[in-house]
Amino acid sequence: GLFAMYAGGRMSQEDAPAMGAAFMCLLCCSCIFLCLVLAFIVWAVWVVFDSSSAYYVSCAEESNIWVFVLTAVIIVPVTGMIISLIQAQFGRNVTLMIITSCIPFFTGTWGFLLWVNMTRDCEKYYDIHYSSLLLLFKISVVLCVISFITTLCTICILGGAMAAGYSQLNPSSDATYHDIPDSLNDNEKQKSSSQGQAGGASGVTEGYV
Repeated sequence: GLFAMYAGGRMSQEDAPAMGAAFMCLLCCSCIFLCLVLAFIVWAVWVVFDSSSAYYVSCAEESNIWVFVLTAVIIVPVTGMIISLIQAQFGRNVTLMIITSCIPFFTGTWGFLLWVNMTRDCEKYYDIHYSSLLLLFKISVVLCVISFITTLCTICILGGAMAAGYSQLNPSSDATYHDIPDSLNDNEKQKSSSQGQAGGASGVTEGYV
């Protein structure tokens, strides 16, 4: 539609306002999304520091959700930034890439286990005294699980693409081995035919003699 006309250089004056409106709508949606993300980050950091006393409550012995929130909101993003800076400075490293891929798995599994094993009494306690922390905990667990699923799907897609490319560059050895007997049989047939022709020629010569 509009993109095809714009790419082909055939955008008329009637289509220009629609294209401009679509661009402004996309820009506004992007700004709103960015503002929401920044607001969530600020709120999450504030909740972590404001509810630091939750580390010492009795329910923390069974499910210390404050430690998980601290890890998911501050430690993991900071670790990701440090790893990205190291890779940008010294190049990509397989070990660092594996560590980065495993982080969503460990955080998602940890948060899921904390959520499942949390007793109703502790959940009520957190809901009364640390409602913002409990809400942030649940949001963090959902985001970690989504991040883990996305990372797993990306790894599977890239692995399948690499395997397909490798199989095209290096065909299986079975086909090569199957071709070898055929070539040997062809050579034997050529030798036998040449020997037969030589024998026939010698017989004709002896007849004349």
